[in-house]
Amino acid sequence: MNYADGSSGPLPVGPLVPGHEIVGRVTATGPEVTRHQVGDLVGIGCMVNSCRTCENCRAGQEQYCLEGNTLVFGAPDPAEPGAHTRGGYSEAIVAPEASPSASPRRSTLPPPLRC
Repeated sequence: MNYADGSSGPLPVGPLVPGHEIVGRVTATGPEVTRHQVGDLVGIGCMVNSCRTCENCRAGQEQYCLEGNTLVFGAPDPAEPGAHTRGGYSEAIVAPEASPSASPRRSTLPPPLRC
């Protein structure tokens, strides 16, 4: 809500629908993905990506990524150069395999909160 109330400064891009804690179904996977399958119920927190190679990322502190992390709202979208992430109310989101957390198979409950 920091963008909505202006406490984080002006909106980086617009229009922007603030929101995170994305919950949805996997609709496609890359050829090397093993943790998730099409149809899995998954959740993503406020970050969708980081470099995963710097000292902070390797220590599990992706929020302090030395290369810069990708937030789910208002960040440049590495999956679509020139575009920006649009928040948890987006129609779809692309995420690396490590980012989403999964619900147990056959569960109808959402994945654990990530925030």
